[in-house]
Amino acid sequence: MSKADPVVLTYYDVSLRQSDVELLKGRNWLNDQILSFCFEYFTQVVFPDFADSVAFIEPAVIHWVKLDSDTDSLHEVLPWLKKSLLLIPVNDSDSAAGGGHHWSLLVYRKEQEKFEYYNSSLYSNLVGVKGLANKIFRLVHYNEENIPSAEVVEIPCAKQINYYDCGLYVIIFAEIVAQQFCSSSNFDDCNTVVIHIRALLAKTSEIEVHVSNEEFLFYASPYFLRLYFTSQLEETDCPPVEYDPTNATFTIKVNKKNPGEFFPDLEMVTRLITPREAEGIKPFIVNLKGFDDGIPSTAISTPYIDRGDLSAKHSYGFACSRTASLKSVTDEMKLFDIGDVDSLNIEERKRALFLMEAEHFSDEAYLADLHEAQPMGECLMYKNKWTKLSIANREDTFMHGGFTVDEIDRLKSLPRKIYQLSEEVENVAICSLVDILFAFAYDARVNLGEDDNPESGWTMSKLSSTLAGLVCFERMQDAMIASVRRSLCFPLVRNFQLASLVLNDVIEILQSGIFYLFIIFFLKFNLSFLYRQSCCIEMYVLNELYLNDYCVWIQGKTDEFLIKIAEQMKEIKVEKKDLQLDLDVVETAGQLALEDQKNGIVKDERVIFSENDLLNEIMKHVTLAQQMSNCDDEENIDSDDDIYSELSALSL
Repeated sequence: MSKADPVVLTYYDVSLRQSDVELLKGRNWLNDQILSFCFEYFTQVVFPDFADSVAFIEPAVIHWVKLDSDTDSLHEVLPWLKKSLLLIPVNDSDSAAGGGHHWSLLVYRKEQEKFEYYNSSLYSNLVGVKGLANKIFRLVHYNEENIPSAEVVEIPCAKQINYYDCGLYVIIFAEIVAQQFCSSSNFDDCNTVVIHIRALLAKTSEIEVHVSNEEFLFYASPYFLRLYFTSQLEETDCPPVEYDPTNATFTIKVNKKNPGEFFPDLEMVTRLITPREAEGIKPFIVNLKGFDDGIPSTAISTPYIDRGDLSAKHSYGFACSRTASLKSVTDEMKLFDIGDVDSLNIEERKRALFLMEAEHFSDEAYLADLHEAQPMGECLMYKNKWTKLSIANREDTFMHGGFTVDEIDRLKSLPRKIYQLSEEVENVAICSLVDILFAFAYDARVNLGEDDNPESGWTMSKLSSTLAGLVCFERMQDAMIASVRRSLCFPLVRNFQLASLVLNDVIEILQSGIFYLFIIFFLKFNLSFLYRQSCCIEMYVLNELYLNDYCVWIQGKTDEFLIKIAEQMKEIKVEKKDLQLDLDVVETAGQLALEDQKNGIVKDERVIFSENDLLNEIMKHVTLAQQMSNCDDEENIDSDDDIYSELSALSL
């Protein structure tokens, strides 16, 4: 042991020397030992219950695997090859002496048989990582024939802004990925699906469970539950059932028909309770017929039929596929910016919104926010907290402890539908999705990520053309332009640069994946609008027309679907001239005014204005003196003296 560099901590199999600890005190690149310590801590303290399925692999071991060509010897001494999730820190060094300049994280998911690559650098090292991935993949499938190349997918993730934080990002990425895996493992492992059912009044002596292929049936008087899975289960009438009386919860483990098969989206309760309908079913149209004790009633009518030109339709709602009677609602109260919705077709609604926006646009408000340092600076510097990386650490989401009882009840009450939309109609739904997400992202950025702002409901429903005017868009560019335009006309903070950052926030949200987008729509939009804004009937109507359907529709999509939308948005650039608000003219006039003020012109005008005020005040007194001219001579003299005294005071 070196006396100059003593060991200061021994933690299981990891020893930290003084030189290792010193790396944490400055802007330094983290070495193997620091990462090994963090990974050992995750294994022993943070995720001890998942030691059999999750492997946090030491950097030194991975470097050895990378350089050693003896596959037989490697397979015999690496027990973690059989685990379900491998978290692999990758160093860009190919030298046996170590070194290197960058850390990244490679993740292997055994059930999906694919690798995920998380790289905090702006420069991709995917080509070099694929060699290591192929080697590990061959070790996992040792003794098998015709082993294909490993599938490696680069995952969009947070990027470092310096040269030394890559190791820290690897630690954070590893923890988040492990958290997600362990949360989903509450429902699924390699060979079984675990179902938790909370039934407060159930009679434990009258329990029936039946599993047949993709269906799961549970009966415990007075409860009945039917679930529909995407993959097949092992048929049985007596799976093991455990009951916890402390929280009235049944835990049932059902074997998979194909052991090791991955069951996706088990946390999507609405999707699980929705029957697998036959192909070709069209979405229904929901008619809002009126109110019963203050709550609109709904009824299903005829299937949606495409009637040609979208702009000429009087329809609205999700995918613009509903024709509802809102007259009884809008007659009693003003719910939307355009008044009587049913009397206007889509093009007329767009025109009405356009004219209203032009009327509300304020040059003064726009210029004030353009040149205001506070609070505009805070909004521009805000980091989006609704990305995949950030949501996983939020304490108010499913990632920490699951949905609450109220949230699960709300999930079960969502409509049970399957959406068979044509390409054109689905494009309308996508454009409105972007429009609504912009309103959410704007509110999040302006409020600096704080939840439960009392103005959030108004802000989001006002900024979205979809929610404010029940319009539909056929082009993504039109939806993005409308969102930016409204953000410069109505809210408290109006800034084009801010709107551009919000568009980027929307792209990041879409890149985060289906589950995180569902969390936003369900927890932030649907529940907030229905419960926290329950005093406002407009929010209820918006839930019925749009948000409920989006909560269900999103669950049937894939991450790749959202990434394609994000890529489409990246290709579109919204410029000031697209908004038709003459922003360049307004900004030029504002700049000239600032230059005049610096040159003293504005100051001189204020002096002249002040002198005019003085003259006006003098004239008032002169008029008063004339009105008093009919008084007695003595009184006139006294009054004149008083007037002249006041005039002298004003002159001074």
